Amino acid sequence: MSFEVWEDVSDTHIKLSPNDDGFIDRDMVTMFEEAYKKQPTNEDLGAQTFFANVRASNWKSAHQVSILSVPDSFDG
Repeated sequence: MSFEVWEDVSDTHIKLSPNDDGFIDRDMVTMFEEAYKKQPTNEDLGAQTFFANVRASNWKSAHQVSILSVPDSFDG
């Protein structure tokens, strides 16, 4: 992952309120989704975006990310 994306992610993470888990979940999802949009071929960001959605119980979004993360050359 490029330094610029992690810099954006870190800046967003620092602004989170540690006392509100719901807020953290929503903000983490947004943070990873934005980073993944910038680098859609980055498998690590895809996985983190998927798990952030699962943690926030965003099942449909998690499913969509999992479909987008599968390479086109996947045969199985």
